[in-house]
Amino acid sequence: MQCVVDLKLRVEKLDVKMVPGGAGSEGLGPGPGQESKEDREERVLAMLGIVGTMLNLLVIIFVYIYTTV
Repeated sequence: MQCVVDLKLRVEKLDVKMVPGGAGSEGLGPGPGQESKEDREERVLAMLGIVGTMLNLLVIIFVYIYTTV
């Protein structure tokens, strides 16, 4: 019986550490639903990168068509 209780306590302790925002994640940043400023900036920069890539592709296609005509 003691072994079962000890195992249960170890599993619960491990469970708490694996949950984002749990007891073992003080240095891991905000949990779900708590967006940090850096995360928002990274998403904006990623979107700008995607838009810039698409615009570059359009320019390349336009220049290719213009030079072949």
